[in-house]
Amino acid sequence: MYVLQSRYKIENSSLHYYGLRNKENLFNNFIKLNKKQLNVISKLPKDLSSEEKRILGNKIIDIAVVEEKNYKKIPTSLKEAPF
Repeated sequence: MYVLQSRYKIENSSLHYYGLRNKENLFNNFIKLNKKQLNVISKLPKDLSSEEKRILGNKIIDIAVVEEKNYKKIPTSLKEAPF
């Protein structure tokens, strides 16, 4: 099962990242999507076929769309936050 990573949101036809980035990626906070990619991402969470993975490409699958086991949950309280 694949899901959209917690700090990514779909806005217009792109994925926007809302979070702190490391210095070299500080201003790389959005990924433009074509119609096919937008269609696949809007249907998440779901199992992706090999064709859907090919449409998304390695960059999007490695960063924004992840397997459910690799999903990073945002803590809702200070007790949940790791320090």
